[in-house]
Amino acid sequence: MKIHRLANDIIRLELLPEIGGAITKCFFAGKQIFATSPYGKVEPAELADEPEWVKAWNGGWQLAIPNAGSKSLNGDYPQGFHGNASQDRWQVELISEKSISLRWQKEELDVSRNIQLLENKIAVECAIANIGSSEREIIITEHLIFGDEFIKGPIALHPVQNSAFVPLDYYGNKTSAQWENWGTTGWEELSNEDPPRMGVLKTSGISLISGSIQATVDWNSQILPYLWLWQEFGKSVGEPWNGLVQALGIEPAMTDNGLGMSEALRTKQALRLAPGAQIKWHITLTLQEVKNEH
Repeated sequence: MKIHRLANDIIRLELLPEIGGAITKCFFAGKQIFATSPYGKVEPAELADEPEWVKAWNGGWQLAIPNAGSKSLNGDYPQGFHGNASQDRWQVELISEKSISLRWQKEELDVSRNIQLLENKIAVECAIANIGSSEREIIITEHLIFGDEFIKGPIALHPVQNSAFVPLDYYGNKTSAQWENWGTTGWEELSNEDPPRMGVLKTSGISLISGSIQATVDWNSQILPYLWLWQEFGKSVGEPWNGLVQALGIEPAMTDNGLGMSEALRTKQALRLAPGAQIKWHITLTLQEVKNEH
């Protein structure tokens, strides 16, 4: 597998187009801030379930598409956990010192992803087009996972104003029908002693402060109206976690749960993409050094 590298004077990235087009490492202010896999190189499984997907995961940030969450075996193109593109080979269309353009063209879909370093920002522009003759059902989630040196101390989370929250169980089910104000959730500051947990926000942006680093994530919420939160700080001892996975998921999403396509169709949250139609979205990660107030 060939690792591709992007860099400017502020940020360095390592990417693995051969497995999900993933940004596997991000170096900023002398620290590596993305989650890494404890398992080494494991070949992705076809139509993987969650344990198989986690074992082949290389960490970092990739796109979950055309499904996100539980695998779905219905339809002309059955999907594994987090969608077949999430651990498939992406083609490198163009690459320079500070940008790379990737493409996944399979299953009568054409997905493009342009990743660019702009000073202290990672700017990602994406599009998906239906190049087939039938309507396609799509779920999109940006699987952005922090870890490594970024999650060693307390982490403060600051979503944009008026964000609403509901908890999820570890399978992605909503455990309440009532959305609550963010300030009452107990997610405002995370520590290494917290149990594994998940939740979902209605929001369009969030800032995280860990030590001297602030990471701000923003995206167009017309396409991705939700944000999945996932905290796994080595506390899950069963498969596939084995007490080894250290991860904080900040995942802009199309759905308010992690149950995959069947639930997204039932709740009418899946995108129905007509033949010839295309949609675009963007997401930006901004990194800066701040005064440590902890």
